[in-house]
Order: sequence, then C-alpha cells, then structure tokens
Amino acid sequence: VGGSSYAYAWGLTGNPILPLYNAWFRSPALDAVNVIDPRWNAGWTWNLPWLITFDTSRYGEILAGGAGFVPVALLGALLLAWRDHKTRAIALVGLFVALLPFLQLQYLRYAQPGLMLLLPAMVGAVIATIQRRAVIALMVSLTCLNLAFQTDAHWMLHDGALEKRIVSGATTTITQFAPERRISAYLRAQPEQTAVLFTGNPFDAESAGHGYFTIWHDQTLSPLARSADQDPSGVAWRAAFTRMGAHWIVTTPSRVSPALRAALIGAQRVLVVGDADLWRLPTAWSGSRDLFVERDFSRKLLSQ
Repeated sequence: VGGSSYAYAWGLTGNPILPLYNAWFRSPALDAVNVIDPRWNAGWTWNLPWLITFDTSRYGEILAGGAGFVPVALLGALLLAWRDHKTRAIALVGLFVALLPFLQLQYLRYAQPGLMLLLPAMVGAVIATIQRRAVIALMVSLTCLNLAFQTDAHWMLHDGALEKRIVSGATTTITQFAPERRISAYLRAQPEQTAVLFTGNPFDAESAGHGYFTIWHDQTLSPLARSADQDPSGVAWRAAFTRMGAHWIVTTPSRVSPALRAALIGAQRVLVVGDADLWRLPTAWSGSRDLFVERDFSRKLLSQ
C-alpha cells in the first residue's frame, strides 16, 4: 500500500524518492546530485545518546530535551534487552531500523520509528530485572519528565500555535503562522485562476496548481530568480515575471531583495496578511505563458 506513492513518483519523474539520490536515478526533474542537508551531518560520537537528549538541535528542528529522555534513562536497559532471549529479537530489529537511516543522515526524525520499536524491548527488560515498585517509579518519573519538555519537540507547541488556535480561533492563528493560506483563499475566489509566484515562503499548496516558488526545489525558476536578484534596477525581475507568466506576487517583507523591491514599483499591493504581502502585476508585465498547463506532468503521463 505504501509503495504506491513511490511507484507514482518513479513513473512521473524517474526517481521514486526524488529529490534524494538523484545522482543514481538521474531524473531530469532535478540536477543529477545526491541532495543532502549539511546541517544533519553531525557525525557519530561515543556520547551520541547524551547529545540527542541534551543537544537535540544538532539532530533536527528540535530544542534541547525535545527528543525525550529515553536514550539516556534506558540506555542500560538496551543491554539487558539484548541479554534476554525474549526481548533480543525486537531489540535487534529496533536497532537496525533506528541506526540504518542514522548512518546516512543524523536526522532524528528518521530514526524515531526504530526508537519506538526499542521501547517495549527496553521496558520489558527493566520489568524482568528490577522490582515492580522501582519499575513504576522509573516509568512514571520518565513520563513526567518527557511531558515537561514536550513543547520543545515541535514549533507548533513551543510557539503556541495550538494554544492560540484554541483561544483566538483559526483565523488569528493562520494570520500569524501561515498567512499564505489566507492569500491563497483570496486568489481562489477571483473569477479567473492565474499564476501566483511565492518569493518568500514556498507555501503554495492551496493555490489550486497555479502557485510557484523560487527556492531550489524548482530547477527552472530558482536560477531565474537568483539571476534577477543581480540586477538592482529590477528590470531583470520584470522580465522574469513575463517569462513565468506571473500575474500575482507574494512576498515576505523581511526577505525582499533590493532588486525585487525595485521591480515591484508600479505593482499594486492588494492584500497584507501577517508577514506576507500580495501584489497584482500590471497586465503589461505578465506574459501569455501558462505554467499550469506546461507543468502538468500527470496529464502528460496519463496521455502516453
């Protein structure tokens, strides 16, 4: 069941796990390089469980303690689980599932399914080794400690997004944390669906297929945007708008380059939502190109 998405990606792009390992699969959708985020190449050290617990940000977008305290608190129990034939098999499987992705990329999220498999093995080994009262005290203390640091595990908890949604409602929360959603809702209500270019956050999922962005995922528009940023007059950006067929531009004010700011002189800012602005481009700047049709790879695949 899970393989269907990989099969679809393979048929669509030639790489079932795009953008990973594209130097091997050589999909024409991206450069033939094995994309890797150097932030998660912290490497292996003898005190890895300690670092995962107390210096967690080295292994993901997590604050210290956000990974929980099991790696340190139950490390000895892993040895006990290995010794007991009743728990040895699941401990072996859990170690394999946790360490295999971690060998390639020290990114904690990929190792967590294996760590979850290790829990019953370690807890079972503890129950079989120490007294029942001590087991209960250990597990209750560990659970409370993990709950105390739960908000460090995800930005939505740490920054209060869930609490704000409950207290202030969805509209206030979306305005603060995902203003592009409200902009996309505004654009979908327009009589004609036209192309919108996201130059800040690449949150185009709700643009009904008409949204595009300029980060590295897009190997056509990203180089075009980088080149346009080299022209402080903004003329190159306006030419890029025409080549993209863009009618709307979404910007994040704190990250607008001087070149893009110059290019938007003469455009109309029609909506401001939180930290996102929506600009309508003059008709003369927008070309006749329709990327929605040009890039409908699924349609091309099904018509073959």
